[in-house]
Amino acid sequence: MKKDSLEHIVLCNGAKITPKLKRLKNGKELILNHKPGESGQNVKIKIPDFVKSVYHLPIRVKDLLLIASYVYAADRNLKRSTIGALEYHSWARKIHFVIKVHDEEFWSQNNVSAKLQQVLEFMSGDLEFTFTFQKFSGAQQLNIFDREEFAIKKDNSTSVVLFSGGLDSLTGTLDKLTNTSDKLCLISHSSGQPETAKTQKILVKKLNDEFNDRCTHFKFNCSLKGKKGIEETQRTRSFLYSSIGFSLARAHDVDKFYFYENGVTSINFSKRQDLINARASRTTHPKTIGLLEELFQLIDEKPITIKHPYLFSTKADVIKRIKDYQKLDYINISVSCSKTFLNTSEFTHCGGCSQCVDRRLAMYYLELEDYDDQGLYELDFVRSDVEDGRVSTTIIDHIRLGMEFIKASLGSFYSSRLGEIAELDDYIQFDDEDERVEAIFNLIKVHGSQLKSALQRIRTKYDDVFETTSNNNLLSIISNKDYLKEPEELLANVICKKVNKSIPIAFRKNKPKDENDFNDKLHALLESEKDNYEREYPYIRFAHATTVPDHNFNGHDLLIESKYLRTNTTPSVATEGIAADLTKYPEKSLKLFLIYDPFRSISEDKKFKEAYENKHRCIINIIR
Repeated sequence: MKKDSLEHIVLCNGAKITPKLKRLKNGKELILNHKPGESGQNVKIKIPDFVKSVYHLPIRVKDLLLIASYVYAADRNLKRSTIGALEYHSWARKIHFVIKVHDEEFWSQNNVSAKLQQVLEFMSGDLEFTFTFQKFSGAQQLNIFDREEFAIKKDNSTSVVLFSGGLDSLTGTLDKLTNTSDKLCLISHSSGQPETAKTQKILVKKLNDEFNDRCTHFKFNCSLKGKKGIEETQRTRSFLYSSIGFSLARAHDVDKFYFYENGVTSINFSKRQDLINARASRTTHPKTIGLLEELFQLIDEKPITIKHPYLFSTKADVIKRIKDYQKLDYINISVSCSKTFLNTSEFTHCGGCSQCVDRRLAMYYLELEDYDDQGLYELDFVRSDVEDGRVSTTIIDHIRLGMEFIKASLGSFYSSRLGEIAELDDYIQFDDEDERVEAIFNLIKVHGSQLKSALQRIRTKYDDVFETTSNNNLLSIISNKDYLKEPEELLANVICKKVNKSIPIAFRKNKPKDENDFNDKLHALLESEKDNYEREYPYIRFAHATTVPDHNFNGHDLLIESKYLRTNTTPSVATEGIAADLTKYPEKSLKLFLIYDPFRSISEDKKFKEAYENKHRCIINIIR
């Protein structure tokens, strides 16, 4: 087990820990139980209200739904490591499940458990998912579909669609209803969020009113009982979601179901290399979908296809279809926000998550922002101040990636993204590798171009208020070109703003006794803000250099050095110290020099700073 990783054993629906597992146990034990009426029930699994008569799903499919439900429940119950650990694999977990199933022999086969493990590890980014399966004894029941079942009239004209209520799945549904005569089985996972359930209900009613009741809504409830989830990344949700889709496809006797998600979101190229494992979600990644197909085929012993029609479409491409169908009134009903679980207000969108940012910028590109009612968003990052540094980082990362795509050539894209492209290999339907790479390349180029046009339009539209806006919104990000700056430079700028305001106030009456006194107080200030900086820039290692031993310098992206110029001190004192420091610090680290010069020993700030900043990777910040 890697350092700082978390290991858990999860006992599900009455399963018992074996002596062997007890010896291997090196972490927390979690007991999950979905059985209604029992005192230890902490997971809710419910079938939909419209179910009336008996229809028996195959035993393995029942097992699958149970396994997926427990995996999802455990995912929300088991906290990942701290934000500060994102650069390392300690963000990921090692989880072993002990689950009672009907077909214990099937699930214990090496190829089946290996495929289950492979798909969950890839989609979640966790270190390890392993399983021990135990057999139900006697008349013990699963309680899922055992007492009240659903009857489905077999009809080859039925399409099974995963329906979240977001813009992509809504557009896919409109696609089907507009361009085919199919009846639709819309599948939703209900996790106990009332706003999401309300959105889905309103949309389905509107769709049925306009399309002659061609939609049947299947809501599968799987949620925690009596507590709120402590881990809300929910990376395994798509396993549960797609398992429900597979189950209903088989109940309808069709060999495919539809997962609508735009390709930029699905492929989700990392904003920076250290986020590939930790923060780049793979819930609808082509490899995730391909591995799920392989698992479902093992279970059913028949081919099953998960259709991914929008893989080579951007968010703006998807929304344009709604415009083409003249269904713009659907837009402000749908919910795209990835943080609805945090919603405590009347707004349906937080306005600052990656999904909200992508949606709003796509709307500006298409000139549809008036249909994307601003009353939906708790934060209007286009014109209002962004107080949360994490939101600023999300916006800057989104723009930076789009600008990177614009500049990329096919060759540079291939070489810089080779590892991520390799993850797509064999899971995109092109016979030739060059065609696969070119299709992905064309997708990201279109996304970058659309993003650039959106930003240009925003700046033009709000040009009359541009000069009066603050430094904490999208307009200032565009103006200052923050998206062209390295993340550690952005953090350095944040620190400079803080100390430039705080240090003069702290020493207004009594100047530091000496440089050590100044360093002590500066270090205390940096430490008091450290939690905020780590939340806003979790992937950057930084430290006040006076507190870090020399052998640790290489572990930091940003090193902060401080100087105090006392009365009658010549600038040469500072220049000599800076020159010496630059020789001992690694070249790749950004060096931030905080120089407190209350007596104006430095007469020409610009010339002083340029002497170093033009030759070295450093920032000189003079405080007065």
